[in-house]
Amino acid sequence: MSLSSSSRILLKVMSIALTGGIALDGVRGVLAHPATIAGRQETPPVSFLDDVAPILQRRCVGCHNERKAENRYDLSSYQKLLTGGTYADGEPTIVPGQPDESYFIELVRPDGEPRMPWKLEPLPANELALLERWVAEGAKYDGHDPAAPWTAILAARAAAKPLKAPEVYPRPLPVTALAFSPDGARLWSSGYAEILDFVLPEATLGPRGVTAGERVFDLAINAQGTRMAAAVGAPGRSGAVLLYRLEPEGRAVFERRILTTPDAQLAVAFSPDGNQLAAGGTDRAVRVWNLADLDTSESANAEDSPPTPTHVIEDHADWILDLAFSPDATRLATGSRDKTSKVFDLARRESLATFPNHGQPVHAAVFVGDNATVASAGGDGLVRIWNADQEGNQLRQVDGLGGAIFRLAVTPDGSILASAGIDGKVRLINPANGAINATLDGPGDWINALTISPNAQRLAVGGHGGVVKVWNLSDLQPIAEFQASPLQPNDPPSPPVPSPSPTPEAEKLPRDDG
Repeated sequence: MSLSSSSRILLKVMSIALTGGIALDGVRGVLAHPATIAGRQETPPVSFLDDVAPILQRRCVGCHNERKAENRYDLSSYQKLLTGGTYADGEPTIVPGQPDESYFIELVRPDGEPRMPWKLEPLPANELALLERWVAEGAKYDGHDPAAPWTAILAARAAAKPLKAPEVYPRPLPVTALAFSPDGARLWSSGYAEILDFVLPEATLGPRGVTAGERVFDLAINAQGTRMAAAVGAPGRSGAVLLYRLEPEGRAVFERRILTTPDAQLAVAFSPDGNQLAAGGTDRAVRVWNLADLDTSESANAEDSPPTPTHVIEDHADWILDLAFSPDATRLATGSRDKTSKVFDLARRESLATFPNHGQPVHAAVFVGDNATVASAGGDGLVRIWNADQEGNQLRQVDGLGGAIFRLAVTPDGSILASAGIDGKVRLINPANGAINATLDGPGDWINALTISPNAQRLAVGGHGGVVKVWNLSDLQPIAEFQASPLQPNDPPSPPVPSPSPTPEAEKLPRDDG
C-alpha cells in the first residue's frame, strides 16, 4: 500500500474525478445489517466481495495490483492477498482466525510499521474493525476462484447497475470531455452518468438520458457523424468503452459496451477513415478495434461477449492519458503518466518512436499535418513538436503557455494547434514555426476539455467549474458560453434513451442487497 512518486503527482484526471464529482454511487456500508436468526439479532459473517474488497479497492489496490505491485505485493486476487510481498519475508500476510498474528492487519493499524496506506490517512476505525473481524472469522473467500482478480468481479457488478443521472445537479460538474458533430452544429459534453447534447449557437440542451459511466473522461465522434464513443469509469472501481449510434437528427442511442475494466478508461479516438476505434486508460493498455468486425460479428448485441481487439499494446509503464490516430490511420500516438509520448505502427505491430523529454506526465498527444509530426504536452507546460520518423527528434518547442497543459487539438489540415490547461487560456499555435498566433480567455478556471470541429469552423473548451465556451475559428469571436451542468429541471422532461445492458460477466454474479 505504499505510494510511489508517480502516484503522488497531482494529475488533472484524478483531481477531476475525486474532487469535482457530484457524488459516488452507493458502496455497501462497512458494518453489516443485523439479521434475525432464531429470534435473536445476529451480525452476518463479513463478506469478502461485499465488504472487504471495496475497502481494498479504495485504499490499497491502486499501488498493489498485477501491473504495479509496490514492494512486490499484489493483492488484486484473494490468493495473492494472502501470500504477501517484500515485508512479509515469504510468510503469509493473513493468518485465518488470528488478526493479531496477521501481518496485513498489523500494517493497516494506526501504529503499523510501515503504516498503510502509505503517507495517507489511516484507515477509518470502522473499516479497520471490519478487516479485523473478517480475519477473526477465518478470512473466508465467498467467490468461485480464489486466483481470479476480484477487481474484475467488482467492475462487472458496477457495469450491471448503471447509474441514473440526477435530473438536477446539486452543483456544477467539471467538464472533462467534449466532441463536435462533423458540421459543428452540435456539441456533446460529459455529465454525471450521462452525456449531454447541446445545439449551437443557442446552447439548447437536447434530450437527456444518454447513459454513461459515473464519469465521462473522453468523447469521440467519427468523421461520418454516425457513431460516438465514450471512455468512462469510476476511478479505482470500474471502467468501460461505450459505443453509441447517432441518429440523423442527432439523437444518441446506446449501441454496445465493447470493453469493461477494473479501473477507468481515459482516452478514446476514431481513426480519420472511421474504420478503427482506439482506447486507453489506467490499465496502461492501448486497445484498437476494427469497427467493421463489430458490425458483422455475431456478438453485436451488448448481451454477448465483448469484441476482441485487433491490437493490445502494453508498452507504457503507467496510465494512458491521451491517444490519436495519424491521418492515414496506420499509426497511433499516445501520451502517458509515465512521462513519455509514443508512436506505434499498427501495421507492423511495433513501437516506432518514444519521446521522453517532457519529464512530467504527458496529458496530450496529436499528429500535426502528416503521419510523422507529433505534438505532445503535459505537466512541464511546454508543447513539444517532434518527428516519429527521426527516432523522436524534437523539431521545436513552444513555451509561455501558463503552466501545465491538459489538452491539445488540431485542425484536420494541421495548420492550427490549440493548447489549453491550468491557466484557463487557449493558445492557437502555428505548428510550422511554434508561434502563438492568438490567446483566448477561457471560462474562468482551468480547462479540462478542448475540441475543434471536424470542419475547422469552431473551437470549444470546458472548464473545471462546468462552463463551456465556444468560438468561431474564422474570426475568433465567442458564439456561446454556458453552464453545461443541468442546474434546473428540464421542461418538459426529455424522453428516455435505452441504457447500456449489463455485461455477461455481471449477469452471472449474485446481486447485492443494497
